[in-house]
Amino acid sequence: MRLCKFIIILLLIGNSLCFSINNITWKKLRDKTDLLFMGIDNCDSLYAMAVAPITIPGEFDSWGAILKTTDGGLTWKYALYDTVGSTEPFFVVPWDISYPTRDFCIIGCDSNHFVRTTDGGITWHEYIVDLPYTTNGFNDVDMYDENNGVMKNRNYIVISHDGFNTWDTIRNPGDNVIFNVEMTRPNSIKVLSGGSNGPSNVRFFSSDDGGKTWNEYPHPYHSIPRNLHFIDSLTGYEVGGNRIGIGDQRSMLIFKTTDGGRTWDNVLDTIISVSFALQSIDFYDKENGIAVGQFGSIFWTHDGGKSWVFDSSTEMSEIYAPTLHVSYIQKNRAIIADYLGRIFISEDTTTDVVEEIQNDDDFTLFPNPAADKIKIRFKDEFINSTEIQIFNSYGQEIINKSSSDFGLQTSGFRLLELDISSLLSGVYFAVINENGKVITKPFVVLK
Repeated sequence: MRLCKFIIILLLIGNSLCFSINNITWKKLRDKTDLLFMGIDNCDSLYAMAVAPITIPGEFDSWGAILKTTDGGLTWKYALYDTVGSTEPFFVVPWDISYPTRDFCIIGCDSNHFVRTTDGGITWHEYIVDLPYTTNGFNDVDMYDENNGVMKNRNYIVISHDGFNTWDTIRNPGDNVIFNVEMTRPNSIKVLSGGSNGPSNVRFFSSDDGGKTWNEYPHPYHSIPRNLHFIDSLTGYEVGGNRIGIGDQRSMLIFKTTDGGRTWDNVLDTIISVSFALQSIDFYDKENGIAVGQFGSIFWTHDGGKSWVFDSSTEMSEIYAPTLHVSYIQKNRAIIADYLGRIFISEDTTTDVVEEIQNDDDFTLFPNPAADKIKIRFKDEFINSTEIQIFNSYGQEIINKSSSDFGLQTSGFRLLELDISSLLSGVYFAVINENGKVITKPFVVLK
């Protein structure tokens, strides 16, 4: 019987994204595979742009497109569609976008190229930075405003204070690949870099004089840094992941700093089904943020990163794009552009958790998600020779309770309250077994 239950749990792990714990719904606005979205950014609550290479059958993906919305993401039009023979600038593969004002937008591209517009996308101009070629070119761009900004390739940082009419180049303050760069004030630059031992040795650097001098601060160990995002000069987040030693599966991590990167706290560490590392994070304000990853992994926060709600909306649980990119454009709306050419918009961000569930289900868990305690409610008929087990996502039993632990509740139901304060954030499964009848319920622990 234990083997049978374990098989059931393994089957559920593959579908653990299918249960919903909030009221968020998503609407698909675009469903074409011609674009491989690499980034999305908004300058206000109405204007946003998304950038992507173009897929042409039989051709190498070496041309780019930029889509623009002026109504909060409801409709999208091309701001640029660049193909062979077009009159628009040829900018190879676009990698990242920063859109600080309605008129100014800059795109980092392959081969040390970038393009920018100063008229809202009516015209675009191409620029080449005189640097040694590096793989992926300028794959991270961040503008503090339309004048001050920074971009990076594998080994160099490029800084401008006049909207990239001119720029200075600075060598990586670390001794390996640069992962991410952010400008939090006109002369304040933050850098995540790999150390001499490879990407697992993540190092954090900060400069307050435009990159002339750098301070290095301790950074939590992990193997897959993906995105660095500062809300202001002190408050910032980093998303990424860690390999967990089981196939290609990785834990999803979010770190937060409130002192400009001098110290970091791990505010999310979880594993959801087959999902890989988180890829992108964006905030509407200090309290409301969203982080997205591979294969439909989405987490919301509405308390400044203290807690995270896993979004298992049906519309997104079936999304298996290799990467997702997100822009939190309005307080009740985020936009996701994925690597399969699709654009989604959230319709509702209500995430209130119902503490008490009154229904006639044979077996119910609440609240879900839970932090320190979870209540299990089930019909009286299960009381004889019943055991309840809690398994983690690897099928390991971590809690086992028998009928002697059950309390009595009115209307023919029993209630058991479990202390789960020792459990780490992640997906778990409660299994009730009564004389061979097995029912399994998934739940999420979020700390």
